[in-house]
Amino acid sequence: MPQLIASVKGVEVKHVYLTKDRTTLGRKSDNDIVLDTLVVSGRHCAFDLEGVADVWLQDWAAPTAPTSMTTWSSSVRA
Repeated sequence: MPQLIASVKGVEVKHVYLTKDRTTLGRKSDNDIVLDTLVVSGRHCAFDLEGVADVWLQDWAAPTAPTSMTTWSSSVRA
């Protein structure tokens, strides 16, 4: 099962399993994953789960957003 582990200087601050078809991340409280830090925008990105372990990351904070896409698997960056 895909998971997100956020860390700061090697210290884990958030560990979330991606179980929904779409999981949003950002600083605003209406996101599924909330990271209250100024390096994260209000609506930063979304993780789209495809099948059992394939995840698409849509980076809304990128200069070319919302068309910027990066592919991730449950354990390897692609």
